[in-house]
Amino acid sequence: MAMVQSDEELLAEFCGGRRDAFEPLYHRHASNVLTYLCTMLKDRDIAEDILQQVFISLAQNAHALNPGTNLRAYLFAGARNRALNVRRDRQNRPRFVSVETFPTTSEMSPGANIENAETLRKLNAAIDALPEGEREVVLLHTRADLGFREIAEMTGTPQGTVATRYRTALGRMKEFLSHD
Repeated sequence: MAMVQSDEELLAEFCGGRRDAFEPLYHRHASNVLTYLCTMLKDRDIAEDILQQVFISLAQNAHALNPGTNLRAYLFAGARNRALNVRRDRQNRPRFVSVETFPTTSEMSPGANIENAETLRKLNAAIDALPEGEREVVLLHTRADLGFREIAEMTGTPQGTVATRYRTALGRMKEFLSHD
């Protein structure tokens, strides 16, 4: 039985010249980063482009990472920064959102019922209705599986503020969903 290597071990091997050590890192993290980007941008094509940029940047800069760097937080920070740049660039353009751009989840796999699709639509609408700071915390915590400390470090926001935004967002979402 093969032993699963940590992100740190794989990065060290990659930096040491073992190019095939990069592939497991990509497979371990790409899906979650893409889901986060799709939710944030509502455009799968742009999300996939940014995903590529994030992993290219990792490959080019892996040697400069400090030992013990939280790779998941590093990847999501890169994705977030690029996505915010895209959103700023298109801020004044009209936005057309298609259901096809929403990320797929295990609940939406082939054979999922219509009720699950409607639940996901309502949940995405509730998330979209949140103020930007709250929406970001919810996405990073639930879709990227980052802890409040990691989100605080990534966004430069105090950890207590991150936790408060999350609790406030949950209350707003509950209210939103109860009126639907």
